[in-house]
Amino acid sequence: MHGVPLCYRIAPDLHMRRLDDAVVLYLTERFETHLIDDAGGQVLEAVQQMQDAAKPCSTHSLYAWLVADTGVDTAVQVEPDAVAVLMPLLSELVRVGALTTLTC
Repeated sequence: MHGVPLCYRIAPDLHMRRLDDAVVLYLTERFETHLIDDAGGQVLEAVQQMQDAAKPCSTHSLYAWLVADTGVDTAVQVEPDAVAVLMPLLSELVRVGALTTLTC
């Protein structure tokens, strides 16, 4: 799906629990657990917040949402290189089943 914008959603069977500076993920349909770092937890929390607010969660909008949480002015243009930093993390969260994708 190269070139087609993707939106991310929390997997319907995902349960998350913070554990100090990490997050434990439990996927009920797969009977799997995963331990992710704080950055991955922050991304999942942001996706959940956007989903709860009924906002589409593309890579660009997710980056803007995360930057807004830090108090940085989001009126500035989102740089493609900055968004590319999220891609490996998002890909890994999709791979383990914590996130699902759909076309935006």
